[in-house]
Amino acid sequence: MLKLKLYCITCKRQDLSYEEQVGQACRGGADAIQFRDDELSDTKILEIGERLKKICGEKKVLFILNNRPDLALALDADGVHLGQNDIPVKWARQILGSAKIVGVSVSALGESIAAEREGASYIGLNPIFETPIKAERKALGLDIIGLIKKRVKVPVIAIGGITKDNVSEVIKAGADGVSVIRSVCGSKDIISAAKELKTKIAETEREMAKTGFLKREK
Repeated sequence: MLKLKLYCITCKRQDLSYEEQVGQACRGGADAIQFRDDELSDTKILEIGERLKKICGEKKVLFILNNRPDLALALDADGVHLGQNDIPVKWARQILGSAKIVGVSVSALGESIAAEREGASYIGLNPIFETPIKAERKALGLDIIGLIKKRVKVPVIAIGGITKDNVSEVIKAGADGVSVIRSVCGSKDIISAAKELKTKIAETEREMAKTGFLKREK
C-alpha cells in the first residue's frame, strides 16, 4: 500500500521557485510531490522536473508528474497523475510499465471503480470541500469517501479545500491521505504548514486507533 498521507502539489508563485517550494515541502514531511504547471514547454518541464526529482530523492519523497506519462518516463519519475480527460490509465501503463505509480482524479463512485480496474495505483477524490481552484465544481462532502472505500482497495486521497482545520474530519471519514496545494505550497511558511498537517493526520490516526474509532467505510 502506498504511503500518501500528505501529498503536496506545486503552485505558481512569484516569490518562490518550484525548487524552493518542493525543498521546503519535503523538509516539512510531504510523502509525495506532484509537479504541475500546464503552461510550461516540455523542455522546461524536463529541466525543472530533473531538479525536483533530485530534491525529492534526497528526502526519499515520491516525485509525481502531472498529466504527462511520456515526460514522466523521460525523467524516470516515480509516477504520473492523470485527470479524467488525460490519457487513459491503460495507455499510461503501456508507457510507464507496471512498477510506476499512476494516480487518477475522480469525483464519483463509477470513476473510482473504473480507475482501479484499469490499473490506477491510487485515486484522488475531489473536490471534497469548496475551493477556488475548482470553483465550478460542487463540493462532494465527506460521506462519499466512505462509500468509495467500500468498493476500492487502492488508496483514496482526498483533495479540495483541505486545511489544518478540517483534515481530521477527512481522515476520520476514511481517507488514506490528503492532497493539498494552497495549504502547503501556497502558504507563507511551507515547512511549518506541512509539519502541522502531517502532525494532525498522525494524531487523528493515533486517536482513532486508541479509541477504536471505526472509519465510515466500516
